[in-house]
Amino acid sequence: MVSNEQGLLQRRPWPWAGMVAVFLTIGASCAGELTATVPPPGPQGDDDDDAVADDDDSAEQIPGGGDEADWLFGTDEVHQIEIILEEDALAELNGWPDEFAFDLPYDYVHGTVIIDGEIVEDVGVRLKGRWGSYRGMGGKAAFKIDLNRYVPGQRFYGLEKLTLNNMVVDCTMAREVLALSVYEAMGLPTPRAGYAWVTVNGVPYGLYVNAESIDDRFLARVYEDRSGNLYEPEYIVYPDYSYTLVDFDQQSQDLFDLEEGTDVGLADVYAVTAALDATSGNEFTPNVGPLVDLDELTRLMAVEQWVGQVDGYSMNVNNYFVYFDPTSSQADIIPWDLDYSFIHSEDWGFSWHSPNGRLAHACLDDVECRGLFFDHTQAANAMADGLQLQDHFDEIVALIQDYQQQDPRQECSNSYIVYYSDIVVDWIAYRSWEVEQFWGF
Repeated sequence: MVSNEQGLLQRRPWPWAGMVAVFLTIGASCAGELTATVPPPGPQGDDDDDAVADDDDSAEQIPGGGDEADWLFGTDEVHQIEIILEEDALAELNGWPDEFAFDLPYDYVHGTVIIDGEIVEDVGVRLKGRWGSYRGMGGKAAFKIDLNRYVPGQRFYGLEKLTLNNMVVDCTMAREVLALSVYEAMGLPTPRAGYAWVTVNGVPYGLYVNAESIDDRFLARVYEDRSGNLYEPEYIVYPDYSYTLVDFDQQSQDLFDLEEGTDVGLADVYAVTAALDATSGNEFTPNVGPLVDLDELTRLMAVEQWVGQVDGYSMNVNNYFVYFDPTSSQADIIPWDLDYSFIHSEDWGFSWHSPNGRLAHACLDDVECRGLFFDHTQAANAMADGLQLQDHFDEIVALIQDYQQQDPRQECSNSYIVYYSDIVVDWIAYRSWEVEQFWGF
């Protein structure tokens, strides 16, 4: 049986001691020059409350599996996204608090969005973000745009939603896009990402990551069969700012939100929890393997380790979706929100010897699954070393640096940008060696 300490995450107090140490390492050398906001401790990430209520899939099939939207993503250009709000809608968003609160409404208002000159009217617009990334309209707010909230079947090149991440915790403004390229290269189900310059009623809000939303459009692009159940595990924040993260355990399994698919009363989620409850040691592969794609799980773990995704499933049980794929009858974990990548796990008080994600932890206790993880770890090292990530990072920097300098709401000084960019450069050069030394390969 996997114990509470190994995976059954209870209500946690705020703050976590030591979690922000990585953000405080440069104060002495750069005192007085650095203006970036240190992210508060606690689980970081998204807030997506958009549930199954969407909709009329018969209204449109995605030509080419959704590839018609490819032009919106990638690092070829920075797109222009204008958000237009009527006075009452703007007043409602302005009424949101400046800083994260446990009871944020996450309600949509009516608006219009103009994307590279193409107008989409009567869309839903709301703020997004939680601990770390949330900002109100007076700062660099992040946005979720629901294109068919008020007009059933409305799409933009096959897309139903836009997710605009503000990158306030990433001084490089490159970590998420760079990290996603590693996930994709390892054959994992990976959202696309690109860049956009965002304005609200003509007021510049700055440079954003346009992250592909995880919804039925994503499923149609990535999976052979998109009819399975897609869940987002949505952590709960209480009035005292303690919180409960969501994993396959008795305490939190009811907090999986069904985003797409058929309501089966969480029977598929409960089955994984039950299998884990009945598992110890080398029972993991035979008990859980029929329900969870362990090849994909261990590839995900290997990539999370390589890119230093400390706020993902393995380390922090956060920022992930679960898709029960009808083709394999197994669950996949889909990565999401990678702005806290390229960070060493120990800087957040974590260790790869004892992951917090219950599936990841139990996998490493099982000889067969652990061996699969080691195989994928070595494959990830070789793959990453062959990806020319330094060239990709340089390409990203060349694309965004002028926008980054002009961003009126960014929270990082030039000293921070240079410092954290150097960390990424060193990471690319030495990460495979670090992983090999950690595991003794």
